[in-house]
Amino acid sequence: MKKKEAAVVSSVLSTVTTVDETWKGAAQAITRVARLKLGMTKPGRQKLAKQTWLWTDHIRDKVREKKKQAVPRIFYRKDG
Repeated sequence: MKKKEAAVVSSVLSTVTTVDETWKGAAQAITRVARLKLGMTKPGRQKLAKQTWLWTDHIRDKVREKKKQAVPRIFYRKDG
């Protein structure tokens, strides 16, 4: 009986961990669920961040205005 009781108690109560381990586990669980629900398009970007159908007319106009004013950038490669 004591063995069964000990098995139940050990499965219910977690082992002693440090605060850092607990936070790391919580952060991993939250990140995993967020990626599952929101999805990812590129590393570090949420799927919803680029969906233009969510934009309001005001935001859409601002983006168009910004693209019209964009200055082309030239990057030079530095060899050796």
